[in-house]
Amino acid sequence: MVFFDIAVAEGLLPIHAAAIEHQGSAILFAAPSGTGKSTHAALWRMYCDNVKIINDDKPLIGMDGEILTVFGTPWSGKDVKNENIYVPLKAIVFLKQSIENRIVELDREAALKHLFRNVYRPRDSHQTEKALEVMTDILLETDVVEFQTDVSEAAFRMIYARLYGGKKA
Repeated sequence: MVFFDIAVAEGLLPIHAAAIEHQGSAILFAAPSGTGKSTHAALWRMYCDNVKIINDDKPLIGMDGEILTVFGTPWSGKDVKNENIYVPLKAIVFLKQSIENRIVELDREAALKHLFRNVYRPRDSHQTEKALEVMTDILLETDVVEFQTDVSEAAFRMIYARLYGGKKA
């Protein structure tokens, strides 16, 4: 927790998510434990070439100059999957288990609620302000969606098409 407090003090926001790197940018799968974050990251590794796991549980998001960026950390959950890399943030996909695959476009209010549920929330009010600054940057600059999903190749294909404009993996 001390690490996360220091990260927030430095303008970095810890988020409970599996973060992957694909085509030079990061995609985060965020959700409560047991929802399928790591499983969806594994689907990308199964169906795409050159996918790296940046962090499987607790990456950081912050500005690197003018670019919103995802940073790996050594805290990556029970499977210890992480890379000491940082890449620009492309999208955050909030996962929700479902028997049917469906993408829900989120307005800023809904995106903020999802974000707030999945980020580290410091107790100190000054640190909370810093965390809110990063969340504001995310909401203004990042593609944020809810993905009601099963665990299948079809699910991977659907979210890939949404994030990459219909292009096939």
